[in-house]
Amino acid sequence: MRKLLTLNKEGKLSLRAADGVDTEIQLKHRNVLLLVDTSGSMAGAKIEYAKNGAIDFAHSAIAKSYAAALAVFC
Repeated sequence: MRKLLTLNKEGKLSLRAADGVDTEIQLKHRNVLLLVDTSGSMAGAKIEYAKNGAIDFAHSAIAKSYAAALAVFC
């Protein structure tokens, strides 16, 4: 039987069977990835706000037992 990886109505990761029944996937590890724009449009105060926000976000995520990662793009 084929199953589709999806998000259920509560926004949780689930497997949906051919008959439409969702089975929530219980994960032991919770991961989060934060993307930060470092392009020229973020110059000045904007990038400083983004940096401080990223640090606060990472501390909050780690305190809630999430594994946190950061990726930058420009």
